[in-house]
Amino acid sequence: MYSEKKHILQLTALLRQHGVRDFVLCPGGRCAAVAYTFLQMDEFHCHQITDERGAGFFAIGIALQTGKPAAVVCNSGSALLNLFPAVAEAFYQQVPLIIISTDHPRADSRQGAEECMPQTKVFSGLVKKSICLSEIGNDDETRYNNLLINEALLALNHRGKGPIHINLSVGEPMFRYTAKTLPDERVVLRQSMNDSFELEAVLAHFTRRMVVVGQMSLIYEFDKTDVGPLRKQFAWLSENWSNQTTPGVAIRNFDAAICAMNELQQEALAPQLLITYGGQVMSKSLKKFLRNHPPTEHWHISEEGALVDTFGCLTRVIEMNPFDFLENVASKTESLPTEFPAQWETFCCNIPEPDVPYCELHAIGKLIRALPHDCALHLSCGSPLRYAQMFRMPDGVEVCCNGGVNGTEGALSTALGYASLSTKINFVVIGDLSFFTDMNALLSLPFTANLHIMLLNNRGGECFQNMPGVEGSEQARRFLTAEHTASARSWAEHRGFDYLVALDTEDLDFVMPEFTSASTQPMFLEVFTDKERGMRYLREYFHQLKSHILS
Repeated sequence: MYSEKKHILQLTALLRQHGVRDFVLCPGGRCAAVAYTFLQMDEFHCHQITDERGAGFFAIGIALQTGKPAAVVCNSGSALLNLFPAVAEAFYQQVPLIIISTDHPRADSRQGAEECMPQTKVFSGLVKKSICLSEIGNDDETRYNNLLINEALLALNHRGKGPIHINLSVGEPMFRYTAKTLPDERVVLRQSMNDSFELEAVLAHFTRRMVVVGQMSLIYEFDKTDVGPLRKQFAWLSENWSNQTTPGVAIRNFDAAICAMNELQQEALAPQLLITYGGQVMSKSLKKFLRNHPPTEHWHISEEGALVDTFGCLTRVIEMNPFDFLENVASKTESLPTEFPAQWETFCCNIPEPDVPYCELHAIGKLIRALPHDCALHLSCGSPLRYAQMFRMPDGVEVCCNGGVNGTEGALSTALGYASLSTKINFVVIGDLSFFTDMNALLSLPFTANLHIMLLNNRGGECFQNMPGVEGSEQARRFLTAEHTASARSWAEHRGFDYLVALDTEDLDFVMPEFTSASTQPMFLEVFTDKERGMRYLREYFHQLKSHILS
């Protein structure tokens, strides 16, 4: 029987699956549940050393002799500090040493509990990875702990060997051994294309193959030419901010398509093999879809080899340039026919773009349809980014966004810096809170005629107004949406912009040709809307989509 603590069971299962076999066990009460569980494992070779100072070096000796990682299990408090010399030696000698320490729950910190001290980063600077595992209360915590453990164990041999530290928070009751089996934990592998990997056999095994591309600027423009077969072998899904980083034309309206699918359609269009590259993925619908219908294999392609588990189903990280990887795959897929990409394309072709009355969604669609060829479109996070995804982006339009952490600040400043060295017309679509937070960006510089700003002014944060549970409340309007009565007109005119304004559909139709044309002065278009309309019309659009697909 094993400890009933789920995070201890997770760690035990993954240590076994990653091939760790030698464990040096030091005595202690809080670490007893870990040590006793390890002792029940027939595959584990356990060694007892009383003094932690010697235990660390004993484990180093095992690792040096076997060439494989060795682990030390120790108690909380000063017991961990006694491992410092061994950790330092392992770091500078590049020995794969695993320190597994047990810790009090966070609530005990600085509360007079015995053997309690900050342990999570005690070896900072001397370990390749340091993680803290909390006790598990739900599926999200299970998934997160799994990724942390995989990431730490992979760090032992990633770009050189070295020690890692795994700290477990263990609370009462500590000594219940009721678990009969270990969980079936997901193992994440990391490799390069130089490693032994039966790529062609794996690709042939799955007929439902999909690629999802996250945010990528044109710094990473797709530059491979000999990848024609790929277009017919994968369903290619990318968002507007992925730009031209796929071979051929990718599906961009998948977000609306997923919202229109029934459960049977989702099951039929769920991939067996998912390949991802790039940065953040905006679509909540796609995340929910792939988490509810997880692929058998999810490979993330990353030059730095980072474990990015956006959809909760990561199985392999391939450490190489994604475009080089695709070039390699292209040569192996010509003889692998599949109907899966055509099924996705057929379904998504039937999804109409939003046709809604005057609101932010309407204004963004109007602008996108009028954009000139070969321009840059800067979108602030929030409604501008989400709404733009509902429309087909014209060819040649580069999409930019501060999507790294999706903050409201800095969107205008980033766009101005980009436009200052760009030969294209740079259109900026920005919400009012983002604009007024960053309006001092217009303070210092003279602006050239290639800068065209469209401010969506609905007098507050629209998405905050419509959060579940607070819709329409007076407190939400005041404190969550930050309602205001400000206009940018005086500031824009003072800074040398030709100022345009739209209050309704007729105004927008009248000013849009002027706003999207080349000009001799920088342009500023302020679009005033009702903050509740955009979200309401978007919900109505999704409701109509389901009816459209069913009919």
